[in-house]
Amino acid sequence: PPRSTLFPYTTLFRSMYNKADSTWKGRPSRMSSEVFEASLSRIRRHLTESKQDRLTVLFHGGEPCLAGVDLFDTWCGRVREALWDVKVDLGIQTNGTLLNEKWMSVFLKHGVTVGLSMDGPKEIHDTFRIDHAGQGSRGEVVKGLSLLRAAGVSHGILCVIPLGKDPHMVHDHFLSLGCDDITYLFPHFTHDTIGPIRQLYGSTPCRSEEHTSE
Repeated sequence: PPRSTLFPYTTLFRSMYNKADSTWKGRPSRMSSEVFEASLSRIRRHLTESKQDRLTVLFHGGEPCLAGVDLFDTWCGRVREALWDVKVDLGIQTNGTLLNEKWMSVFLKHGVTVGLSMDGPKEIHDTFRIDHAGQGSRGEVVKGLSLLRAAGVSHGILCVIPLGKDPHMVHDHFLSLGCDDITYLFPHFTHDTIGPIRQLYGSTPCRSEEHTSE
C-alpha cells in the first residue's frame, strides 16, 4: 500500500545524525493543525485519483512523541475519521525515551505499529544517540522496548548501520534482546559524499562470510 509520512515534531536528541542536515533548526518545532489537515486533504485526493483503498500513515521526525500522547491520540483519531472508507495502517518511528503506559494504551487503541530506533549495544548506541546534555540514551530505549513488549504492542527495531563495527555482534545483540523484527538503514550519504565511505569500508558494510546466531 502507499505510505504517507508525517513529521510532527523536531528533534529531542543532539544526535550525531543531525549533523547531516540542520535545516530543521529554522522550522517550527511542531506541525501545525493547518498543515496536518492539509496533509489529510492531499492524501484523500491522491487516494481518490489513484483508486487505492489502503494506506500506511507513519509519524516520523525528529521525535514525534514530543507532540505529546494526547495530541497523538487526537491525530490518530482524526486520520481514521478523515479516511474512514480506507484501510489505514498507523505507525510511528520513535527513539523510545518518552514512552510510558499511557503511550501503550494509545498505541493499542489505534492499532499503531511502533518502530524503535536503536543502533546496537550501549557502546555503539550511546556514541550516536545522545541527549542535549550529552548523555547516552540506550538505557531509556531498552525500557521503552520492555514496555512495548509487555503491552503487546506491535513493534520492530530500526538500526542505522554503525559502519566499521562488527555487524554480527550488532545483530546478535538485538536477538539477545528478543527482537525478531529488525531493519537496517544505511547512514545518510549522497552521490557526492559516499566516495570516502566506500574507500574506508568497501561497497557494503556487511561481511560476506556465513554467520549463524546462537
